[in-house]
Amino acid sequence: MLDIVPRNFMSDGGNLSMRLRLIAAFLLTAATPAFAADEKPAASELAPLPADRTVHQSAVIAGKPVAYDVTVGTIPLFDAKGKKTGEVVFTAYTVPSKGRPAR
Repeated sequence: MLDIVPRNFMSDGGNLSMRLRLIAAFLLTAATPAFAADEKPAASELAPLPADRTVHQSAVIAGKPVAYDVTVGTIPLFDAKGKKTGEVVFTAYTVPSKGRPAR
């Protein structure tokens, strides 16, 4: 017969110091990946954004069909030394013209 008696975790004071050390070691080991995950790679290590993309859409506005293009892309940013420091993402909605616009 198995005798199961609930035991208090801190019942024997002789092992308290060892238990506290083991708990502290476990917590430090478990927390280490969290700190490493917070580190961000340098901008040069980031994957480049995809190339600009345009899709043709249409909508009915005030009862009239309007064809338009939607372009999503990036504009690179450079510092004074010419090094690329970032990109601005843009979305442009344009209506294609039938010819050159009048000035």
